[in-house]
Amino acid sequence: MKNNSLNNRFYPHNEIRTDCIINMDDDWDMPYSHMAFAIDTWRGHFFKNLVGYSHLGRNHVPIYMNGTLQYVYSAKLLRSKKGAFYSMVLPSGFVYHRRYLYQYTYKLPQIARDLVDSLKNCDDILFNCLIANATKQGPVVIDTFAKAHNFGGLWKRSTHIKTRTLCLNKFAEIFGGMPLKYTTSVFKINRNQTVPGRNKHNFQARMPTK
Repeated sequence: MKNNSLNNRFYPHNEIRTDCIINMDDDWDMPYSHMAFAIDTWRGHFFKNLVGYSHLGRNHVPIYMNGTLQYVYSAKLLRSKKGAFYSMVLPSGFVYHRRYLYQYTYKLPQIARDLVDSLKNCDDILFNCLIANATKQGPVVIDTFAKAHNFGGLWKRSTHIKTRTLCLNKFAEIFGGMPLKYTTSVFKINRNQTVPGRNKHNFQARMPTK
């Protein structure tokens, strides 16, 4: 690549020939059975969606500040009475169609990618927004686990949450509203059954509270 940019993570390289794309960072130990289930789920009914993992789920939390709607980035597990919910999934191991690489690089407003470059953060949030905006749905979430190695990363910076909160609000402006949706159903891994159908994928625009 000509420049060192976080946006390069989602560049549509000519060498990519498969429709199914998997992002994997080097700081997670992902069991093969978990990855295989995510791929089967994507291939079965969710090839338009972003498929990720519950331990990498994140949320945007709406708040009002001085009468203005704002969004706060949350890395904490949030639950309603019906269970956990997620509006984003982090990129280590998530699965999606390669069409979104082209859309990220060539169809998004340049101002969105410029923000990623200036902050050196939030490429994954922007990618979640891109797919949520295209599908009008929340991510597909697989209930699983993985181990993190003790590597450094952007998430260890003291300003990380503040920066990602800024990104959420900037992206909401760019998209003309918050595109992210809250997924309220989590798929359990079961290799003895067929993958879940689309009717099992539940999501909503408002943050669950009950």
